[in-house]
Amino acid sequence: MTTDDFSVYQYVDEVAATRMATAFPLTHQVGLLFMRFTQGGSNPTDPALIPQYSAILDEVTG
Repeated sequence: MTTDDFSVYQYVDEVAATRMATAFPLTHQVGLLFMRFTQGGSNPTDPALIPQYSAILDEVTG
């Protein structure tokens, strides 16, 4: 899933998710899912919102 501020990826196992999440500079991973935040371009993710987005992923997967 992709939005203006982030993309969410799901992998079949945690090893694959970790491998991909570490390939990007700004991510938050929980198990099989990771969120990649937009850094460049015309609409980068507001750094103040990253903790809130990360908390939502934690809550949804918790």
